Amino acid sequence: MDLCLFAATTSHGKLRDFRAAAQAHSVEIEPLPNLDEIAAPAEEGETFTANATMKAIYYSRFARGALVLADDSGLEVDALGGAPGVRSARFAADAGMVDSPDANDNTDVLE
Repeated sequence: MDLCLFAATTSHGKLRDFRAAAQAHSVEIEPLPNLDEIAAPAEEGETFTANATMKAIYYSRFARGALVLADDSGLEVDALGGAPGVRSARFAADAGMVDSPDANDNTDVLE
């Protein structure tokens, strides 16, 4: 590969998708080293682009001299006026719900 980028994600599915897309361009994607030991930044942007940009800048401080990519995603449901949007990961918590009795958060349990 000609170039290596670090991805600021713990999602195996996203990492797989990033790698597949990058492979056609001779780019290697690896998870950001020690990502699980880095405190996550607050995601306070009003758009997915704003949050992804903020996360890429934040996580790049932990990989000086390397290129770091980050993303933000969620659901925008027309019937809900575009909600939950950037609040997708926190939507259930905002409403006082949890995914399952054994889940500690409101993220997807399966990858």
